[in-house]
Amino acid sequence: MDFVQLGQQIEAMFKTEEVEAELLGELNEDGGIWGFNIDEDISGFLRCHYAEIGPREPIVCISLSLGALGDYERDDLLGLLEMNGMLYSMQLTVMPELADQEIVLLQRGMPAKQFQPADFPRHIQELVDVMDEYFE
Repeated sequence: MDFVQLGQQIEAMFKTEEVEAELLGELNEDGGIWGFNIDEDISGFLRCHYAEIGPREPIVCISLSLGALGDYERDDLLGLLEMNGMLYSMQLTVMPELADQEIVLLQRGMPAKQFQPADFPRHIQELVDVMDEYFE
Protein backbone atom coordinates (compact mmCIF):
# COMPACT_ATOMS: atom_id res chain seq x y z
CA MET A 1 0.00 0.00 0.00
CA ASP A 2 1.31 3.41 -0.92
CA PHE A 3 0.33 5.38 2.19
CA VAL A 4 2.12 8.50 0.94
CA GLN A 5 -0.09 8.60 -2.15
CA LEU A 6 -3.20 7.85 -0.08
CA GLY A 7 -2.16 10.59 2.35
CA GLN A 8 -1.94 13.10 -0.47
CA GLN A 9 -5.48 12.13 -1.54
CA ILE A 10 -6.67 12.51 2.05
CA GLU A 11 -5.12 15.98 2.35
CA ALA A 12 -6.72 17.01 -0.95
CA MET A 13 -10.09 15.75 0.35
CA PHE A 14 -9.72 17.77 3.56
CA LYS A 15 -9.19 20.89 1.43
CA THR A 16 -12.11 20.08 -0.88
CA GLU A 17 -14.43 19.41 2.07
CA GLU A 18 -13.05 22.47 3.90
CA VAL A 19 -12.18 20.39 6.95
CA GLU A 20 -9.67 21.87 9.37
CA ALA A 21 -7.04 19.12 9.59
CA GLU A 22 -3.44 18.74 10.62
CA LEU A 23 -1.00 15.93 9.95
CA LEU A 24 0.24 14.77 13.35
CA GLY A 25 3.74 13.51 12.92
CA GLU A 26 5.04 12.20 9.63
CA LEU A 27 3.35 10.68 6.60
CA ASN A 28 5.51 7.82 5.36
CA GLU A 29 5.40 4.24 4.07
CA ASP A 30 4.01 3.08 7.44
CA GLY A 31 1.09 5.52 7.29
CA GLY A 32 0.04 8.74 8.92
CA ILE A 33 -2.49 10.30 11.25
CA TRP A 34 -4.43 13.54 10.99
CA GLY A 35 -6.37 15.37 13.64
CA PHE A 36 -9.43 17.16 12.31
CA ASN A 37 -12.18 19.51 13.45
CA ILE A 38 -15.52 19.62 11.68
CA ASP A 39 -17.00 22.15 14.09
CA GLU A 40 -16.73 22.97 17.80
CA ASP A 41 -18.57 19.74 18.74
CA ILE A 42 -17.07 17.30 16.24
CA SER A 43 -13.39 16.46 16.17
CA GLY A 44 -11.42 13.31 15.64
CA PHE A 45 -8.68 11.52 13.80
CA LEU A 46 -8.11 9.83 10.48
CA ARG A 47 -5.33 7.25 10.56
CA CYS A 48 -3.93 5.05 7.81
CA HIS A 49 -1.56 2.33 8.95
CA TYR A 50 -0.89 -1.39 8.99
CA ALA A 51 -2.97 -3.46 11.40
CA GLU A 52 -0.92 -4.13 14.51
CA ILE A 53 -2.67 -7.35 15.54
CA GLY A 54 -3.49 -10.17 13.13
CA PRO A 55 -2.59 -10.01 9.46
CA ARG A 56 -0.44 -7.00 8.53
CA GLU A 57 -3.12 -5.46 6.38
CA PRO A 58 -3.26 -1.76 5.48
CA ILE A 59 -6.26 -0.12 7.14
CA VAL A 60 -7.87 3.29 7.49
CA CYS A 61 -9.58 4.33 10.74
CA ILE A 62 -11.83 7.34 11.14
CA SER A 63 -12.69 8.26 14.71
CA LEU A 64 -14.60 10.90 16.62
CA SER A 65 -13.65 12.06 20.09
CA LEU A 66 -16.03 11.25 22.95
CA GLY A 67 -13.90 13.13 25.47
CA ALA A 68 -11.11 12.44 27.91
CA LEU A 69 -11.00 9.01 29.52
CA GLY A 70 -10.48 10.65 32.91
CA ASP A 71 -13.88 12.34 32.61
CA TYR A 72 -15.68 8.98 32.74
CA GLU A 73 -16.72 7.29 35.98
CA ARG A 74 -16.20 3.54 36.41
CA ASP A 75 -19.87 2.73 35.76
CA ASP A 76 -19.83 4.88 32.62
CA LEU A 77 -16.80 2.95 31.34
CA LEU A 78 -18.51 -0.37 32.03
CA GLY A 79 -21.51 0.92 30.07
CA LEU A 80 -19.24 1.83 27.18
CA LEU A 81 -17.69 -1.63 27.21
CA GLU A 82 -21.16 -3.19 27.12
CA MET A 83 -22.22 -0.91 24.27
CA ASN A 84 -19.03 -1.71 22.36
CA GLY A 85 -20.31 -5.24 21.82
CA MET A 86 -23.55 -3.92 20.32
CA LEU A 87 -22.04 -1.58 17.74
CA TYR A 88 -22.10 -2.60 14.09
CA SER A 89 -19.10 -1.66 11.95
CA MET A 90 -17.81 0.68 14.67
CA GLN A 91 -16.01 0.28 17.97
CA LEU A 92 -15.07 2.25 21.02
CA THR A 93 -11.38 2.61 21.72
CA VAL A 94 -8.86 4.80 23.52
CA MET A 95 -6.09 6.78 21.89
CA PRO A 96 -3.31 7.30 24.42
CA GLU A 97 -0.37 8.28 22.28
CA LEU A 98 -1.33 11.69 20.89
CA ALA A 99 -2.47 13.76 23.81
CA ASP A 100 -1.66 14.67 27.38
CA GLN A 101 -4.65 12.57 28.32
CA GLU A 102 -6.20 9.44 26.89
CA ILE A 103 -9.14 10.12 24.57
CA VAL A 104 -12.20 7.88 24.19
CA LEU A 105 -13.04 7.43 20.51
CA LEU A 106 -15.90 6.10 18.45
CA GLN A 107 -14.08 4.56 15.49
CA ARG A 108 -14.75 2.94 12.16
CA GLY A 109 -11.98 0.98 10.49
CA MET A 110 -11.82 -0.52 7.03
CA PRO A 111 -9.31 -2.07 4.67
CA ALA A 112 -7.36 0.74 3.02
CA LYS A 113 -8.21 -0.59 -0.45
CA GLN A 114 -11.91 0.00 0.34
CA PHE A 115 -11.44 3.56 1.58
CA GLN A 116 -12.32 6.33 -0.83
CA PRO A 117 -11.51 9.85 0.43
CA ALA A 118 -14.71 11.12 -1.20
CA ASP A 119 -16.67 8.89 1.24
CA PHE A 120 -15.24 10.71 4.28
CA PRO A 121 -18.37 12.90 4.77
CA ARG A 122 -20.60 9.80 4.76
CA HIS A 123 -18.41 8.02 7.32
CA ILE A 124 -18.41 11.11 9.54
CA GLN A 125 -22.20 11.44 9.30
CA GLU A 126 -22.70 7.79 10.27
CA LEU A 127 -20.37 8.19 13.26
CA VAL A 128 -22.11 11.44 14.26
CA ASP A 129 -25.52 9.76 14.03
CA VAL A 130 -24.42 7.02 16.45
CA MET A 131 -22.63 9.52 18.69
CA ASP A 132 -25.71 11.77 18.87
CA GLU A 133 -28.09 8.90 19.59
CA TYR A 134 -26.06 6.97 22.17
CA PHE A 135 -23.29 9.15 23.57
CA GLU A 136 -24.81 12.54 24.33
